[in-house]
Amino acid sequence: MRLADALEKLRCAGEPRPEILYSAAPKGERTQGVMRVVRVRPGQLTVCTFLDGQLQHAL
Repeated sequence: MRLADALEKLRCAGEPRPEILYSAAPKGERTQGVMRVVRVRPGQLTVCTFLDGQLQHAL
């Protein structure tokens, strides 16, 4: 799920904004892509950047 969508769902449910942890592959962070939630813990979301659709074809 996209980070923006997850945050909206939490907001609509009346939940406080969680801590957001960013994770990346050992080669480093991507500068382009879509932030997606990869792990959920109480009060915490872990996100990674994924290349989606048109962006993938441009590389």
